Amino acid sequence: MVRKRNPLRDETYRILIESKKKKPLKDIADELGVRPSTIRKWKSEDKWNNETKRSAPNEKERYDSMKGNKNAKGNSGNPNASPPSNNQNA
Repeated sequence: MVRKRNPLRDETYRILIESKKKKPLKDIADELGVRPSTIRKWKSEDKWNNETKRSAPNEKERYDSMKGNKNAKGNSGNPNASPPSNNQNA
């Protein structure tokens, strides 16, 4: 069973946003009674620095760089690439 999310986590984010991210994490930690390292962990896990009003960037295709690649054009490959004739495993 999943552990419930700490309600102070959302409260911390609300305080940080209301201060326009100017209030130090140490002061917020003292105010809420948690350790500053805990708030830093929440900030990192929830990616509070990356939240913007812009739309998410489009992801490139995984093999986009391979489209139109002409590095091996005209290369017929290795003529000896087949396994030896006495190989029973291939």
